[in-house]
Amino acid sequence: YAGEFPGSELETQAYMSLVNSLSNPIACVSIHSQGEIIYWNCGQSAAGKTSAKKLANAIKEYNGYSLINTDSFTSASADWCMLVKGIPSVTVETGIGNCPLPYSSYAGIYEDIRDILLIVANKDF
Repeated sequence: YAGEFPGSELETQAYMSLVNSLSNPIACVSIHSQGEIIYWNCGQSAAGKTSAKKLANAIKEYNGYSLINTDSFTSASADWCMLVKGIPSVTVETGIGNCPLPYSSYAGIYEDIRDILLIVANKDF
């Protein structure tokens, strides 16, 4: 459920409060489960596109997922972080198949995303 309006749901408010409390976040990686792809372009500024694509490419080097350049705003948390907060952001879609993905796919998904936070922590975006 997307809510009545942006930021209307309690979990969204908690997320926004957490992000707003951070003094200098270096990146946002939102992990979802559909497609083994990385969304990096949400219609942000040229500088935002440069940093988000650099982040997306670093993750792609690790797990081989395809980059998707949609240039559209989807109201996802990564889009909000990029467009409103200026935080380099991507959405990583894991797994192949219908959601919910079968439990048997989790081990492979874990391998695909296990070290993403280490990659982000060791890069300059």
